[in-house]
Formats: sequence, structure tokens, C-alpha cells
Amino acid sequence: MDLDIPGKHTRYYKLFREVLFNYYLPPVLGRGYINTTDGFLSIIKWLITERLNEISSLSCPVLEDLEAIFPFAFVFLLPRKKAITMYAVYAGALAEKENTKPPADFNMVASYYHISEEDLIAYVKYRLFLYKMLVPIRVLLNLPIANEDDSIRELRRKMPSLPAYQIDFLQKFSTPSKLLYELYRISKERTINDAIDYCYKIVHGFDAITKYIRQRERNLVVKRIDYLIRNYPE
Repeated sequence: MDLDIPGKHTRYYKLFREVLFNYYLPPVLGRGYINTTDGFLSIIKWLITERLNEISSLSCPVLEDLEAIFPFAFVFLLPRKKAITMYAVYAGALAEKENTKPPADFNMVASYYHISEEDLIAYVKYRLFLYKMLVPIRVLLNLPIANEDDSIRELRRKMPSLPAYQIDFLQKFSTPSKLLYELYRISKERTINDAIDYCYKIVHGFDAITKYIRQRERNLVVKRIDYLIRNYPE
């Protein structure tokens, strides 16, 4: 698995280090060791390469169980689709711990892990592209989109009509919170690996839908949505 390791001066690297130092720093290791290249890479290998497979088999995740196996800090170093899923799992589990409806909002996550809410929002928006990936869905549902530009207006002009059952299905993913909730629900009712697998289908599916809308290929749009419906983990 290729890790998504940002540059040392980016806010995403800062998020990783803040959570690691403030919440997870193993007592047997000091900051001086982790600040070395060997120490940094050994921690990555320990908590990501060796433990992602273990955590992927979990179902009904509880926050304490997640943290014991796969610290939240390393969500920021995962490849995009795995990162989206694991962020959803953590946001859902944290909300359950705090007795609120999943997923936890940015403020709750940032406060719990002692990190910058601004940096966290930027990570979700510009590293995970969680808002951008939902643009074709919001176009198909005729919902407003912030900072609508010519490319989005072009999608609206070419927007195909859809059967009612597909409209109802797409409502599940009409906002980032709804998408995160669905991934958390899958991880809770099945396994984290099932949630990761469906996240791959969603990301590739939404990208394909954008392409088909631009090409005015209504039948392909309908087929792709049907594929997502058939593979949707109930």
C-alpha cells in the first residue's frame, strides 16, 4: 500500500504530528526518537502497514477499539479512498461515544483530538475532495452547489432525467455528512473492509457519472447508478 505522506510543512503533516504527539505517543518512545527519519518511518510501519488489515475485519467499531489498533493520526497518511472511509468510521464512532447522531462534526473531532478545526476542514475539502466528489450527485438531484462555476453549469445543462428509485438512492449521498454516515453504517453493520470496498465503488462511480453527464450518455449514467444500488450493502 502506498502511503499518502504530505510534505513536512503542509497542514496535513501538522495534523498527523499533532494527533500523534498529543494523543497517541507510545510511552516507550520519546519525541527525539520519533523526530528522526528511522523513528518516523518505523511508527508508520508499525501502525499502518501491520495494522490496517487487522482493523479492516472489525465490525460495529467502538472508538476505544479503533484507537487501540489503528490510531486516528494515521488516517491523515492513508491513500484517499481508505482515508475517506477511516475518517467516516472515526467520526461515527466518536459521535456514538459522545451520544450524538453520527457522524461527529468538525468541531467535535478537532476538540477531541486537540487539533486545528480549520486544518481538519481543509484536509477533508482539499485532500479528500469530499465536497467536490459529490458535485455530480448534487447536480442530478438539482441541489445548490457553493461557488458554482462554468463547469458545473455545463453539467446542469446536460443533466439527464432519472427514474424515481435512483433519485431516492442518490439522496443517501447528497451531502458529505450523509456519505460519511453511510460508510460508518456499513462498517458498523458489516466490516470496515466492506466500507472501504464500497467507498472505492462510490469514488469511481461518481467520477464516471460526471464523465457520462458531460458526454450526454444518459443510459450509462443510469447503468452506473444501478451498479451502485446493486452493490449497496443493506
